[in-house]
Amino acid sequence: MRIAIIGVTGAGKSALANTILMEKKFLSLPSCESVTEKCQKEITRFENRSVVVVDTPGFNDTRMEKRHLIKKEVSTCILMLEPGPHAFLIVLNPNRFLEEERKCLTNIEHLFGAKEFYKFCIVVFTREKEILDAFRSVEEFISRNTCSDVKDVVRKCSNRVMTVENLTPFSELKKELILNRIKDLTLKNREAYFPHIYFRTANILKRNSEYAKASKQKIEELQNIIDELTKKIEKMEMEKYQKQNQKGSEISVLYVRERKKTGVQKESSVCGIL
Repeated sequence: MRIAIIGVTGAGKSALANTILMEKKFLSLPSCESVTEKCQKEITRFENRSVVVVDTPGFNDTRMEKRHLIKKEVSTCILMLEPGPHAFLIVLNPNRFLEEERKCLTNIEHLFGAKEFYKFCIVVFTREKEILDAFRSVEEFISRNTCSDVKDVVRKCSNRVMTVENLTPFSELKKELILNRIKDLTLKNREAYFPHIYFRTANILKRNSEYAKASKQKIEELQNIIDELTKKIEKMEMEKYQKQNQKGSEISVLYVRERKKTGVQKESSVCGIL
């Protein structure tokens, strides 16, 4: 299961990611500036299944020096979630929905296309305690205390919405509540993941990269085998050459001995004649 957590700066994305993991793996601080400037990927387990959680930087940051970094991190996020996420968690602060939030969702819609994107989305409101202290349910809160833009986002997500309290200690129950909602969404989508071409392309690039890496490894292994065989052949040739030289030397010694012996015999014969 692959989950992407998205939203504006300061909405509580990293805190939500930590709640799912039940440990502080993502940096989470009260800040009006983005704490998460790079995509981060962590893995947990749920019902004997791996769950990939990717925290993303705030998509609303329009400062010129940050825009190229955000573009780069979007690409990184896509690679981390290939071949596609099973769910996007849209994190919203219940106390505001301003131009920043509108820009954030507009940017994402332009990136992925609104029609398919929202089929894989769940709206998550942080500060659950504040909401439920003032309203009987999150549905009542949305109906009575949110602007038309928030209602529109919830409607696009087919009313899939939940609340999370990130300030309380981690618990298995909180983790299960969140992941069961995501599980329900994946079952509704028949275990399908978001089929956008960006993620499919990332998957193809990864497979090609792995194939190239595997091929390179096989070539290196083959080259090592060839090198070892070459060394063995050279050793055998050297031993053969040394044996031949040794045999040649032995023949030379025997030849010299025979010559000397023959010479002595000849000399004796001559003396006998005289």
